[in-house]
Amino acid sequence: MAQLSISELEQCLEALAGDGSIGKLRDRFVRHGAFHARKGIGTAGQLAQRLWTLSSGLKRTGPALNCFQGLWMEWVGQHLDEELGQRIDAVAGAINEALDDGQIRADMRQALEDRLGEYESLLAARLGPAAARLDTLQKALPVVAEILRNRPLPVPATDVPEPSAESHVHGPGCAHGHDHSGASEDGD
Repeated sequence: MAQLSISELEQCLEALAGDGSIGKLRDRFVRHGAFHARKGIGTAGQLAQRLWTLSSGLKRTGPALNCFQGLWMEWVGQHLDEELGQRIDAVAGAINEALDDGQIRADMRQALEDRLGEYESLLAARLGPAAARLDTLQKALPVVAEILRNRPLPVPATDVPEPSAESHVHGPGCAHGHDHSGASEDGD
């Protein structure tokens, strides 16, 4: 799995804070046990630095990384409904078919790039282009992350309707919890 840079982590935290304050987001991390001291954390950059340090650059599993991943999955899940989740799952399957043992299958690069564009476009319709890219990067194999980082941000799909009031919105425990974007760790 590819690793986010500290700058990308900061962008994720800004997305999580939304229109709210970084202080409120920081307090959520404290309540979830990611760290204890609130002092010195008033910006997304400072919060990113604290999480980066505590998780050894997002490489060490522990309270800081687990909390970040849980809050991110929850935030993404709040924006997805069952119909969109199924569409994303289908595209993720096509992405995974272009991968083999962490590498791109021979003669499948263009198909992979096309499906990555489709995947991100669907996500961008609900998350926005920057957050769609950040979400995809978090699940990407290194070879896929390299492709993503070298292409422009996605254009949101126009054929994604807003979720209806009765439609199921994804949550962290949902079957379409969204951990698999072609960019899965095992390349399935």
